[in-house]
Amino acid sequence: MAMRATLYDFTKKGTLTPGNSVIILNYIFKTEPSEGIVITKNSKVMKTASVEVSASLQTEAELIANPPQAKTLPIKQVKGSPVKSLVTVKGTVISVSIYHYIFVCH
Repeated sequence: MAMRATLYDFTKKGTLTPGNSVIILNYIFKTEPSEGIVITKNSKVMKTASVEVSASLQTEAELIANPPQAKTLPIKQVKGSPVKSLVTVKGTVISVSIYHYIFVCH
């Protein structure tokens, strides 16, 4: 099984290079929006012996890392798109406004 990993402690980035096999301890497992792990400063990342990975698992991992482009929808159809799905919105910006807060002293 392949899954996404989110790295918050960049000191561990050197250990997580393509082709390396690692053991990860004290990670956080998330199920939303998709299954994955979170690597924090409390996580331990250690190199280990090489592990054989099948071509199908490598392909699955590549799809997780680089998902296909989201479907392009017109603005009117975006509200009807499935919850927690990626979409690209196509439309025309008709106005831009900035909110201003005005404080009145009596």
